[in-house]
Amino acid sequence: MTLEELNTHLAALQTLETAREVLASLRAAALSASRLDATPRTPGVGDRTAALAMKISQQKDIVASLERTVDASSVTVKEFIDSVTDNRLNVILYLRFVCGYEWAEVAEIIGGRNTENAVKSLVYRFFRSQAL
Repeated sequence: MTLEELNTHLAALQTLETAREVLASLRAAALSASRLDATPRTPGVGDRTAALAMKISQQKDIVASLERTVDASSVTVKEFIDSVTDNRLNVILYLRFVCGYEWAEVAEIIGGRNTENAVKSLVYRFFRSQAL
C-alpha cells in the first residue's frame, strides 16, 4: 500500500465526517422548523419542514454511500497497518489513517517530545524506504 492510497482513504474518511455533520445540522434545523401552528398554507408556498425532510433523505443516502466506500477501503488499510512491525509507526499510522487525527493531534497522543513534523517525517521516511 502506498502513502497516496492511505491519503485517498483519509480524504474519504474526512468527507464522511463532514457529511455526517451536515446531516446532524439538517436534522437540528428540521426539529426547529417543525413547530406546528394553525396557520393556513397558501398553495405554492413551500413547506420548510418537508423541504428539510427531503434534504435529510438525500444526505442520508450520501452518508450511506460514503460509509460503504470507507468500509471497503478500511479493511485493506487496517491489514496494511497491522503488517507494520514498528510499534510506534503502527500506532501513528492507525491514529492518522484509521482514526483520522491531524498530524499535530497524533504527535500529542504519541507524546515523548514528538512534534507534528517528527511524526510526519517518520511516516514519509517509512514510505520512501518501502519504495526502494
